[in-house]
Amino acid sequence: MRTTALVLCFIIALPAAGSDYEFLNQEIQKVLKYRQGRSIGGIYEGRVRPFYVDDKLYLQPLAAVVHRKPRCATRNLLRLADKRGSVQFRNKFDILLRSWTAGRDVVLIGTRTCQPPGDETIFAVIPR
Repeated sequence: MRTTALVLCFIIALPAAGSDYEFLNQEIQKVLKYRQGRSIGGIYEGRVRPFYVDDKLYLQPLAAVVHRKPRCATRNLLRLADKRGSVQFRNKFDILLRSWTAGRDVVLIGTRTCQPPGDETIFAVIPR
């Protein structure tokens, strides 16, 4: 009887693990399926404050809902995966800065890898 109860709880918990993307529209979900062959890490949904220290851009999730945060992400700071100065970096930074100044939420999706000292690397920036 005890074993049956544990198995039922495990089966009930499984569908919730696949629902991380349901808040995104269908087109974005299709694009993310391409990436699922590679690793997808944390999903951060909410207000994100971009700021620079020296030559490094940091992203600080404020009032954000976090899903699937990897173990290596020991700090509450994120970094962009793109090389600074690249077109991709500038476009993502533009989205982040406009969202921050307008008071709008964004969705950030990580690579499941971290940069020292524990900042998850972000590959997708999706305005809400």
